[in-house]
Amino acid sequence: MKTQFDFTLKDAQLAEYWPYLPIYETTELKSGSLSSDLVLTFERGDSILPRVQIGGKANITNFDLAARKGPSLLKFKDLDVEIEEVRILQRILKISSVNLSDPYLKVGLKEDGSPDLLDYFAPAIEAGEKSKKPQTVPRRIRSCSGGIVRDSA
Repeated sequence: MKTQFDFTLKDAQLAEYWPYLPIYETTELKSGSLSSDLVLTFERGDSILPRVQIGGKANITNFDLAARKGPSLLKFKDLDVEIEEVRILQRILKISSVNLSDPYLKVGLKEDGSPDLLDYFAPAIEAGEKSKKPQTVPRRIRSCSGGIVRDSA
């Protein structure tokens, strides 16, 4: 059995989704939009393992990432990516082509010789440490099994 979904985005403004990324607190996305034409395929059968596969094209235009209240760090006019296939369950990623036009990257060195760009990424959490941000817990979880939706509090 095979099920296929076509997803098309046209000029989705990336700034609306920026707060969900870990570098949101240290950076500001001044501009950038995403267009894509992707195909999501679910496949399963008696003789094959279940497959979830994604393929298609994605394009980011007029991307401008800046330090929070600072200069631009990364800019480009166009980034085109052609994805041959992504098979999530098999951990396979095949990219046919990547084209980047008019790139700009600002990197400086700090007094200790390390790149200043690392300051914009959240520090890694070592095993056993707790995140400084409180974790949010959903109040209601919805699960779907066999076409039946169940709510749990």
